[in-house]
Amino acid sequence: MSLTVHTQQGPVQFDGPHTSTASLLAQSGVYVISTIINGLHKVLDVGESENIQNRVGSHDRKDQWTPHISDRLYVSACYCSAVERMALESAVRGTHNPPCGIR
Repeated sequence: MSLTVHTQQGPVQFDGPHTSTASLLAQSGVYVISTIINGLHKVLDVGESENIQNRVGSHDRKDQWTPHISDRLYVSACYCSAVERMALESAVRGTHNPPCGIR
């Protein structure tokens, strides 16, 4: 499965969407938390981590996601290096302006 996430630099393929963190790899990358609204994935949060599976599984903003769930909660991941993940997180956040995780 793959989810195309559009950014200011163009589309990026993410692995997912998944409904369980067990489907995520314990690798470096960027994660997108989303829900479906009007048939499209809406980005609720985006972040980067050295270990996506652990980060999403024990995320401190889970309570912020709940009020925004329309269908159910999904997580998608783009596995990449530390340098790439910081730039990608910023690009996704800048394009989608997610309601959770405002920095």
